Amino acid sequence: MKKLLLISLILLSSLLTSFAQENNTFQVLAAKGNILLNGKSINLKTTLNTSQIIQLSDENSYLTLISKDKKEIIEISKKGSFKINELPKITLASNYEKLVVDALLEPETNDSVTKNRFQYVNKMVQKVGEKIYPIRTFLRSGKNKIFGDKASIIWHLDKNIPYKESVYSYQVRISNLDENIFFEEMTLKKQITFSLSSIKNLSAEQIFVVKIFPLDKYGKELGFLSKTSVDGDAIEKLSEQERKAISQELSEITKLKDTALAKLVEAHFFEDKELYIDALNAYQDALQLSFEAKEVQKIYQFFLERNGFAISE
Repeated sequence: MKKLLLISLILLSSLLTSFAQENNTFQVLAAKGNILLNGKSINLKTTLNTSQIIQLSDENSYLTLISKDKKEIIEISKKGSFKINELPKITLASNYEKLVVDALLEPETNDSVTKNRFQYVNKMVQKVGEKIYPIRTFLRSGKNKIFGDKASIIWHLDKNIPYKESVYSYQVRISNLDENIFFEEMTLKKQITFSLSSIKNLSAEQIFVVKIFPLDKYGKELGFLSKTSVDGDAIEKLSEQERKAISQELSEITKLKDTALAKLVEAHFFEDKELYIDALNAYQDALQLSFEAKEVQKIYQFFLERNGFAISE
């Protein structure tokens, strides 16, 4: 009887040791920069235990680790040497956090992912008369709602327009529904980011309109376009009541703060609420905070694709 009890205790001890070791094991979830473990570079297949020391060798390094049971996250975004068991860990609680983890762990070439990327595509091509407007923005046809103060607008040219090679810059115009212009800016990029509160008279408007025009190297409009022939994209601010409700929900979905993962969680949340401008902002913040880690770029690209924007020019 004593021998049987001893064997049972040994087996139980072995199981507990194995369980403890498993719970002390972490996997690389996302990485950018020169990162070493025992003098060797890590990759997404690298596993680490909490007694090991990880070294981020330059200022633009980023690392996220996830526990083997997928319940805890460690995020590092500064240069230095770190003992894993001394780093703060965040316990994943919300479905949005788990969605981000699943997206980061998803292989880049996966048929089920590819099949489902386009399920939300609903962007319509704007027409002017019988002709297709040559600029496609990320914005939806109809009204686009916005929660935050920052708006990032991205666009590209239709690949079939005959004067594509003549496009040198773009003019972005923001007005109200009565065509009163509040803001105009020329840019060489296919993106603009602006703060709503920084634009004079825009605070009084619940709805405003964004128009983008391609210009030649002399600053003249190209093609058949005129500034009055294009409807533009309407953006509607959430009401104060809607903003309070979103703020409340947002505060409950993650304990992560001001990190790349926090922004990815926010992005999934905003997309779920059909606040696509805010989702785009959050993804771009995540890219910046992760120093454009490949894994973050991947799920940002999936976001663009499933919303009908990632179309080659």
